[in-house]
Amino acid sequence: MGKLTLHMITSLDGFITDRHGSGPGPGGQYDEEVQQFYLDLFTSVGAVIYGRGIYNQYVGYWRHVASGDQPAMNDLELRWTQRLMVMPKYVLSKTQTDVYSNTTILRDTDTIPELKKETEGDILLICGPTLCAELLSKQMIDEFMLYVCPAVYGKGTSLFQEIPDNFLLSFEKIIPFKAGMNLHYYTPNYNGGPSQSSIRRATRLSKV
Repeated sequence: MGKLTLHMITSLDGFITDRHGSGPGPGGQYDEEVQQFYLDLFTSVGAVIYGRGIYNQYVGYWRHVASGDQPAMNDLELRWTQRLMVMPKYVLSKTQTDVYSNTTILRDTDTIPELKKETEGDILLICGPTLCAELLSKQMIDEFMLYVCPAVYGKGTSLFQEIPDNFLLSFEKIIPFKAGMNLHYYTPNYNGGPSQSSIRRATRLSKV
Protein backbone atom coordinates (compact mmCIF):
# COMPACT_ATOMS: atom_id res chain seq x y z
CA MET A 1 0.00 0.00 0.00
CA GLY A 2 1.42 3.39 -1.01
CA LYS A 3 1.69 6.56 1.02
CA LEU A 4 -0.64 9.54 1.03
CA THR A 5 1.72 12.50 0.67
CA LEU A 6 0.62 16.10 1.19
CA HIS A 7 2.23 18.07 -1.65
CA MET A 8 2.02 21.85 -1.20
CA ILE A 9 3.91 25.09 -1.88
CA THR A 10 4.18 27.46 1.08
CA SER A 11 5.83 30.74 1.94
CA LEU A 12 8.71 30.73 4.41
CA ASP A 13 6.23 31.50 7.21
CA GLY A 14 3.84 28.69 6.23
CA PHE A 15 1.14 30.41 4.17
CA ILE A 16 -0.32 28.83 1.03
CA THR A 17 -1.95 32.12 0.00
CA ASP A 18 -1.17 35.72 0.93
CA ARG A 19 -3.66 38.17 2.46
CA HIS A 20 -5.05 38.85 -1.04
CA GLY A 21 -5.64 35.19 -1.83
CA SER A 22 -2.67 34.66 -4.14
CA GLY A 23 -0.49 31.60 -3.60
CA PRO A 24 3.27 31.79 -3.15
CA GLY A 25 3.83 29.70 -6.26
CA PRO A 26 7.30 29.03 -7.60
CA GLY A 27 7.29 32.25 -9.63
CA GLY A 28 10.91 32.95 -10.51
CA GLN A 29 11.86 29.64 -8.90
CA TYR A 30 9.88 27.67 -11.49
CA ASP A 31 12.78 26.73 -13.74
CA GLU A 32 13.64 23.60 -15.73
CA GLU A 33 15.07 21.86 -12.66
CA VAL A 34 11.72 22.16 -10.85
CA GLN A 35 9.77 21.21 -13.97
CA GLN A 36 11.88 18.06 -14.41
CA PHE A 37 11.24 17.19 -10.77
CA TYR A 38 7.49 17.64 -11.30
CA LEU A 39 7.56 15.45 -14.39
CA ASP A 40 9.44 12.68 -12.57
CA LEU A 41 7.18 12.93 -9.51
CA PHE A 42 3.85 12.94 -11.33
CA THR A 43 5.06 10.07 -13.53
CA SER A 44 6.02 7.96 -10.52
CA VAL A 45 2.89 8.37 -8.36
CA GLY A 46 -0.36 6.49 -8.88
CA ALA A 47 -2.93 9.25 -8.38
CA VAL A 48 -3.64 12.72 -6.97
CA ILE A 49 -6.35 13.69 -4.47
CA TYR A 50 -7.50 17.32 -4.38
CA GLY A 51 -9.64 19.48 -2.19
CA ARG A 52 -12.48 21.03 -4.18
CA GLY A 53 -11.24 24.61 -4.40
CA ILE A 54 -7.68 23.71 -5.33
CA TYR A 55 -8.90 21.12 -7.84
CA ASN A 56 -10.95 23.64 -9.75
CA GLN A 57 -8.11 26.17 -9.75
CA TYR A 58 -5.15 23.83 -10.27
CA VAL A 59 -6.52 21.36 -12.81
CA GLY A 60 -8.72 24.05 -14.32
CA TYR A 61 -5.60 26.03 -15.26
CA TRP A 62 -3.10 23.31 -16.17
CA ARG A 63 -5.53 21.51 -18.50
CA HIS A 64 -5.25 24.49 -20.85
CA VAL A 65 -1.47 24.12 -20.90
CA ALA A 66 -1.72 20.36 -21.48
CA SER A 67 -4.12 20.87 -24.40
CA GLY A 68 -2.08 23.65 -26.00
CA ASP A 69 -4.75 26.31 -25.47
CA GLN A 70 -2.29 28.04 -23.12
CA PRO A 71 1.31 28.00 -24.41
CA ALA A 72 3.65 25.92 -22.28
CA MET A 73 6.86 27.48 -21.02
CA ASN A 74 8.83 24.59 -22.51
CA ASP A 75 8.60 20.90 -23.35
CA LEU A 76 9.03 19.82 -19.72
CA GLU A 77 6.01 21.87 -18.62
CA LEU A 78 3.94 20.48 -21.47
CA ARG A 79 4.90 16.89 -20.62
CA TRP A 80 4.15 17.08 -16.89
CA THR A 81 0.81 18.80 -17.44
CA GLN A 82 -0.14 16.18 -20.02
CA ARG A 83 0.75 13.50 -17.48
CA LEU A 84 -1.41 15.31 -14.93
CA MET A 85 -4.43 15.17 -17.21
CA VAL A 86 -4.16 11.45 -18.07
CA MET A 87 -3.40 10.18 -14.56
CA PRO A 88 -6.14 9.19 -12.07
CA LYS A 89 -7.41 12.18 -10.11
CA TYR A 90 -9.86 12.46 -7.23
CA VAL A 91 -11.62 15.48 -5.81
CA LEU A 92 -13.00 15.39 -2.27
CA SER A 93 -16.24 17.34 -2.19
CA LYS A 94 -19.84 17.02 -1.06
CA THR A 95 -21.01 19.55 -3.68
CA GLN A 96 -18.83 19.11 -6.79
CA THR A 97 -20.76 17.79 -9.80
CA ASP A 98 -18.62 18.57 -12.87
CA VAL A 99 -15.04 17.34 -13.21
CA TYR A 100 -12.27 17.34 -15.79
CA SER A 101 -10.76 14.28 -17.48
CA ASN A 102 -9.87 11.14 -15.50
CA THR A 103 -11.35 12.52 -12.27
CA THR A 104 -13.55 10.75 -9.73
CA ILE A 105 -15.53 12.56 -7.04
CA LEU A 106 -15.07 11.32 -3.47
CA ARG A 107 -17.82 12.32 -1.06
CA ASP A 108 -16.11 11.19 2.17
CA THR A 109 -12.54 10.99 3.43
CA ASP A 110 -13.26 7.54 4.86
CA THR A 111 -12.93 6.15 1.32
CA ILE A 112 -9.21 7.04 1.23
CA PRO A 113 -7.80 3.94 3.04
CA GLU A 114 -9.45 1.64 0.50
CA LEU A 115 -8.27 3.88 -2.33
CA LYS A 116 -4.69 3.59 -1.05
CA LYS A 117 -4.99 -0.22 -1.17
CA GLU A 118 -6.32 -0.15 -4.73
CA THR A 119 -3.82 2.35 -6.15
CA GLU A 120 -0.46 1.26 -7.54
CA GLY A 121 2.10 3.65 -6.09
CA ASP A 122 1.85 6.63 -3.77
CA ILE A 123 -0.95 9.20 -3.85
CA LEU A 124 -0.31 12.92 -3.77
CA LEU A 125 -2.66 15.14 -1.74
CA ILE A 126 -3.09 18.79 -2.77
CA CYS A 127 -5.52 20.57 -0.46
CA GLY A 128 -6.25 23.51 1.82
CA PRO A 129 -6.37 23.79 5.62
CA THR A 130 -9.84 22.30 6.22
CA LEU A 131 -9.16 19.01 4.47
CA CYS A 132 -5.61 18.93 5.83
CA ALA A 133 -6.92 19.20 9.41
CA GLU A 134 -9.55 16.49 8.87
CA LEU A 135 -7.07 14.03 7.40
CA LEU A 136 -4.54 14.72 10.14
CA SER A 137 -7.22 14.10 12.78
CA LYS A 138 -7.89 10.73 11.13
CA GLN A 139 -4.15 10.01 10.87
CA MET A 140 -4.41 9.47 7.12
CA ILE A 141 -1.50 11.64 5.94
CA ASP A 142 1.71 9.61 5.77
CA GLU A 143 4.16 12.24 4.57
CA PHE A 144 4.57 15.96 3.88
CA MET A 145 6.31 17.40 0.84
CA LEU A 146 6.46 21.15 1.45
CA TYR A 147 8.04 23.36 -1.17
CA VAL A 148 9.19 26.39 0.80
CA CYS A 149 9.52 29.57 -1.26
CA PRO A 150 11.76 32.47 -0.18
CA ALA A 151 8.81 34.76 0.52
CA VAL A 152 7.26 35.99 3.79
CA TYR A 153 3.56 36.94 3.91
CA GLY A 154 2.83 37.70 7.56
CA LYS A 155 -0.88 37.13 6.94
CA GLY A 156 -2.88 34.86 4.68
CA THR A 157 -4.10 31.26 4.65
CA SER A 158 -1.94 28.95 6.72
CA LEU A 159 -1.92 25.30 5.71
CA PHE A 160 -2.24 24.34 9.39
CA GLN A 161 -4.60 27.04 10.65
CA GLU A 162 -7.46 24.63 11.37
CA ILE A 163 -5.67 21.87 13.27
CA PRO A 164 -7.06 21.55 16.82
CA ASP A 165 -3.70 21.17 18.58
CA ASN A 166 0.05 20.94 18.12
CA PHE A 167 1.48 17.89 16.40
CA LEU A 168 5.01 16.66 15.93
CA LEU A 169 6.83 16.04 12.67
CA SER A 170 9.87 13.89 12.05
CA PHE A 171 12.32 15.48 9.64
CA GLU A 172 13.32 13.31 6.68
CA LYS A 173 15.32 15.38 4.20
CA ILE A 174 15.57 18.60 2.20
CA ILE A 175 16.03 18.89 -1.55
CA PRO A 176 17.35 22.33 -2.52
CA PHE A 177 16.57 23.81 -5.92
CA LYS A 178 19.10 26.16 -7.47
CA ALA A 179 16.54 28.88 -8.21
CA GLY A 180 15.51 29.33 -4.56
CA MET A 181 12.87 26.85 -3.38
CA ASN A 182 13.68 24.11 -0.89
CA LEU A 183 11.61 20.93 -0.72
CA HIS A 184 11.15 19.72 2.87
CA TYR A 185 10.11 16.13 3.62
CA TYR A 186 8.50 15.30 6.99
CA THR A 187 6.49 12.43 8.44
CA PRO A 188 3.79 13.15 11.04
CA ASN A 189 4.20 11.60 14.48
CA TYR A 190 0.82 10.22 15.51
CA ASN A 191 2.12 8.14 18.40
CA GLY A 192 1.14 9.16 21.90
CA GLY A 193 0.78 12.61 23.44
CA PRO A 194 4.06 14.49 23.65
CA SER A 195 4.86 16.57 26.71
CA GLN A 196 4.83 20.35 26.46
CA SER A 197 8.60 20.43 26.82
CA SER A 198 9.05 18.03 23.91
CA ILE A 199 6.63 20.10 21.82
CA ARG A 200 8.72 23.19 22.43
CA ARG A 201 11.90 21.39 21.42
CA ALA A 202 10.51 19.50 18.41
CA THR A 203 10.22 20.61 14.82
CA ARG A 204 6.82 22.25 14.53
CA LEU A 205 4.89 23.60 11.60
CA SER A 206 1.58 24.07 13.39
CA LYS A 207 2.46 27.57 14.60
CA VAL A 208 4.00 28.77 11.33
